[in-house]
Amino acid sequence: MNTGYYAVIPTKDRLDCLHNAVNAIKPGALQPYIIVVDNGIDAAMCGDEFYLYDERPPNISRMWNIGLNRAAELATSAGNDEWFVAVINDDVVTPRGWFEAVVRDMEQCQTDAGCSDQHNVVRELYVSASIADYTLQTRLCGYAFVLRGSTGIRLDEQFAWWYGDDDLDWRVRSAGGLSITAGYAVQHLHPNAQTNADQVLIEQTGRDRAAFIAKWGRAPW
Repeated sequence: MNTGYYAVIPTKDRLDCLHNAVNAIKPGALQPYIIVVDNGIDAAMCGDEFYLYDERPPNISRMWNIGLNRAAELATSAGNDEWFVAVINDDVVTPRGWFEAVVRDMEQCQTDAGCSDQHNVVRELYVSASIADYTLQTRLCGYAFVLRGSTGIRLDEQFAWWYGDDDLDWRVRSAGGLSITAGYAVQHLHPNAQTNADQVLIEQTGRDRAAFIAKWGRAPW
């Protein structure tokens, strides 16, 4: 099978973080082709491809989708039968072997999405195929996860800033399932920093929460 490996990193005004994210995920056996989607700085020197996305305030789900769409184009051009796309925040540092381990477990379990255990509660490979699992510790890690490209799954762009990853989590569980790899916790350097520093994004978070409840009938947490 001709399998492709890609990574999508959305970024906004955090060039130092972006360099760290790229340098962490690029080495390794799979060496993903890195697509950077930028909302504020010239980051063309980072990654293999750079896309400027100029929208204020930013729509993070749209940024993810821009990268996922480009990965699909590249996979089609390369004749990939299957491809895996890592989606990580620009302030995330993945440990060596993270991408390889998550992809391995996704292939083993034939899941549509995968991530690593961020809470040190998963002792062996964990798989969930039901949104009835409301345990926060066994949910998709929204700042570092992998998608199976052939599913064509995309983020719901009505969730402009928050809750898009929760919506994705619940959708992949009800479709092909989510696998969580034991170990390989990533470093999330600045959680919620951009949200807390911007009143516009704080207000958008409230709207996103209301949209999630309207779609699913309850909040995710």
